Amino acid sequence: MPIIETSPRAAFERFDAHMGEMIRSVLPIPRGTTVGVKTLKDAATLGFWCGGVAASVPVETTRLGTLHLSLSQDLIAIREGTKFRLRTQRYAYKLLPSRDARAEAILRWEFRADTDDAAECRNHMHINAALPVGHGTLTLNRAHLPTAWVLVEHVLRFLFHDLGVPAETEEWPKVLKESETAFYETFTSKRYRFRS
Repeated sequence: MPIIETSPRAAFERFDAHMGEMIRSVLPIPRGTTVGVKTLKDAATLGFWCGGVAASVPVETTRLGTLHLSLSQDLIAIREGTKFRLRTQRYAYKLLPSRDARAEAILRWEFRADTDDAAECRNHMHINAALPVGHGTLTLNRAHLPTAWVLVEHVLRFLFHDLGVPAETEEWPKVLKESETAFYETFTSKRYRFRS
């Protein structure tokens, strides 16, 4: 069942409590930076914040040096009778080469609920690379490579497992698995499928 509460604020606070705790427990967050949900009436955004402004956090990889992670997940609370259901309108998870949020992302995973059916895939990723193909070049930073729904937990697993970013706890696989399970069993109408 998705997050359904008696007010938009209660829905956002429930999501914030879960995501903020999970991210802080596995990812080093620099002093002066917070992670959580900023709200504005019936809408909210999950992200990293520094002085009230969206920020990225440095992630020290063992293979590539320092990169910067930016998270942005826009949420709305939809009225259903006397209650409000939380819904993700958009997300953008970016791995940046520098702290500059305007820098071209190395990798980015994106979703927009309002994407037209005749446009790109709603869930997609971009890679800052180009491939020679046939008589031309496929610019992967402009192509919308289709993906399934990408969770923050998936991006964190990629950082820890593939890029060697040191996690705050050795229990990170368990923390991410439990959080992913909670997403599918508590925060959405989709159901989690356990591997046998």
